[in-house]
Amino acid sequence: MYMQRYVVFPLWCHNISDHSHTQLTLPALPSFPMSTPIPFRLLVVTETKSLRLSEAPSPFDVDKEHLFPAPPTSASQIDLHLTHHVGIRAHGDHQSSKDRVASLGGMGNSSASVRLDENLHMRTEEPEWVPQAGEKGEKDRGVWRRKVHFESSMTFSCPPSFSEETLSNQVCTIHFRFL
Repeated sequence: MYMQRYVVFPLWCHNISDHSHTQLTLPALPSFPMSTPIPFRLLVVTETKSLRLSEAPSPFDVDKEHLFPAPPTSASQIDLHLTHHVGIRAHGDHQSSKDRVASLGGMGNSSASVRLDENLHMRTEEPEWVPQAGEKGEKDRGVWRRKVHFESSMTFSCPPSFSEETLSNQVCTIHFRFL
């Protein structure tokens, strides 16, 4: 999947936000068409707390203690979904609702029913030791950094955003979290 012009969005993951960051990369389009696969890339990076290399468990030992936070190992561990806000105004009253529209790109609940046009690819990089300056001249401190790349496509099956005097539909939020 290749995108000549793209936009990168940092995503915040509330359950491990201090030790991870995530980027969602989408094509730079003014709007996305309905029922058309839109390619995207998702990068999840996790880092352990600062450790001494001599005391840190190895991320390569499968039988030993796991390093926190562990990156997702499958698309079913990621919830990536779209929400929309609908508002109705009539005779001075206003009602609104916020609903989940769909899971995106074969992630989370949709991973069991990935459509043929949503080819999901996952690539895990080898763990990387990143040295950090320690207190009192410690030279063997650092963090284990792990990266997981996902590539897929998402298809929007909902109508695009619009706003009129009495009715509005804002398809506006992509939510991300680890399950």
